[in-house]
Amino acid sequence: MAPDPDATAEEERRQRQAAEAATAKAAADREAALDAFNTKHAAVHAQALAVVNIKVLVPITLDRIANNYDRWRKVFLVTLGKYVLTDHVLSDDAHPTRSTW
Repeated sequence: MAPDPDATAEEERRQRQAAEAATAKAAADREAALDAFNTKHAAVHAQALAVVNIKVLVPITLDRIANNYDRWRKVFLVTLGKYVLTDHVLSDDAHPTRSTW
């Protein structure tokens, strides 16, 4: 007996709706997590805005001749971590619609 085309189409529609609902829930959960993260670290981000000269925090100047990229990178990443900004540099995810981004 051949499968009923209407039943098959209905099942595919239900599966699509379930997948879309799961995607929407994941996006909402991600937004909620970002909101919680930003709220928790708002004061630390504000401190980063007060940094006038990065050389105070990263005293190593990049120099090809000195070949000091690895040292500079380590100090720079520690500084970003201090202000909870590492994701802004190392993550491929961008959130341009978020005001804190």
